[in-house]
Amino acid sequence: MFLKRWVFFCVFIIGIQTLYAQKKVATKQTDLVEIIVKTFKISRKPKPPDSKPVSFSVIPISTTNSGGKQILVSSFNAAFVLGKDEKTNYSSVFFLPYTDFAENKGFGLKYNLFTPRNTWNLPGELRISNLTEYSYVCFRFN
Repeated sequence: MFLKRWVFFCVFIIGIQTLYAQKKVATKQTDLVEIIVKTFKISRKPKPPDSKPVSFSVIPISTTNSGGKQILVSSFNAAFVLGKDEKTNYSSVFFLPYTDFAENKGFGLKYNLFTPRNTWNLPGELRISNLTEYSYVCFRFN
């Protein structure tokens, strides 16, 4: 008797839930990029590969270091293909100059080059800098 009542109660509750469950509303979701594309009428059609052989970007960053001085770091990035084959990966070069507008300055160059048909991958990094570092000596040379 108890089992029959329990099964009936469970079926009744499930039936009520399905009757009064919220129906899914089919609304189109929109993100911020789609709003910007529509507002500024930006073309989303891909450009032919020959019309844009080099992609270029600049990212400026300004911050304060631990000594309270203002520093500026910027990144310049170029991406391109070495070769005409579609199977060649994009090569990239980053140029990273930096300064604190007083004593410290320098730049870094990071590259990752792929030769045609990805025969060779040439990664590398070069840094040239002038970083002032004060040292205190506890003894004296005579």
